[in-house]
Amino acid sequence: PMSRPMFCSTTALSALHVKDATLSALHVNDATALERTFAHLTAPALETLEMGLGGRTPDTARTIGRALLRRKVHAVLDKSNGFGDVEAGLDIALPEAMRSRCLKQYGGLSPTTWRDCLSRLKTLSGDSREQLWSYVIAHPMTEYVPNQCQRCGHIVPDETTPGYTDAEVGISEVPPTASERPFVRGGYYRGARSAVA
Repeated sequence: PMSRPMFCSTTALSALHVKDATLSALHVNDATALERTFAHLTAPALETLEMGLGGRTPDTARTIGRALLRRKVHAVLDKSNGFGDVEAGLDIALPEAMRSRCLKQYGGLSPTTWRDCLSRLKTLSGDSREQLWSYVIAHPMTEYVPNQCQRCGHIVPDETTPGYTDAEVGISEVPPTASERPFVRGGYYRGARSAVA
């Protein structure tokens, strides 16, 4: 019978276990800092992590690589286990005002959940996915809500509110003051722009 090739020697495996234990100890000491390091793994952060694990060695690289992969896998598993689950959102009860708007706009039975609304839209669109998407985009649950004051409800004009220019809203661009200058830069947004505040 053919034997499998050994990718790591027994010594290398024990060295990896030591590195894993060291990484676990770093997590116990300061989990937040370690999570921040892995979330934004810049060159200086990687170097600090390598030094905390005993220097830049192949074993250290393997340990960090495995930790990065585990982090990604666990993030995917968290999402698939209900974090950000779209299905759960389909069964949330609609407010009465939304129910009456949907009934008036689309007919049929009064919907009690978003799932009911989608079922009605599917019925109305027949087999046309394009029609279904046009219904979903125009639906009260997905319509654009303008920026507004949280206290009084006054709608704040923004770039998607037609009929308002910067001058009408009271916005203007001026050269930055000496204290603002280090924090302002030019760039390209709807054409070349100089540094303004």
